[in-house]
Amino acid sequence: MRFFTSKELEKATDHYNENRILDQGGEGTVYKGMLADGRIVAIKKSKRLADDKKNQSLDEKHVEQWVNEESSLFDILDRHVVNDGPNEEIIAVAELAKRCLNLNGKRRPTMKQVAMELEWIRAPEGDNSIRQISDVEEDFEDDGTEPWNNTASCSM
Repeated sequence: MRFFTSKELEKATDHYNENRILDQGGEGTVYKGMLADGRIVAIKKSKRLADDKKNQSLDEKHVEQWVNEESSLFDILDRHVVNDGPNEEIIAVAELAKRCLNLNGKRRPTMKQVAMELEWIRAPEGDNSIRQISDVEEDFEDDGTEPWNNTASCSM
């Protein structure tokens, strides 16, 4: 997985030029960028990270810290998300997202597992048909397949 420094992202977006803005929202601005190899990418500049002038990249450690620190998780979420459901559901989805970001592709859940877990999270308490199917947490050990095999890249 490749992480980009703030200098690389500034260069790709022509120093976050207003002409490159694709979308703006409560959490940040999305820019059209071009990487050094010529690939066109969308780069989101988070409002939370925008004030940080240090040359650093957002890595799995930071994401894990946000997910593990419940108060920080709710600090970075849009208020509409926070008000949309119970905190337990929000935390469960954040934990699922964290597992999806695992650098080891063999340890990431499959799309089917993600869909089943999301269905389980959103199921009403009385709907045992969904809860019984998904009650057993699957072990993400090597099953002989190699989903993605660590070929994903990341830009922030």
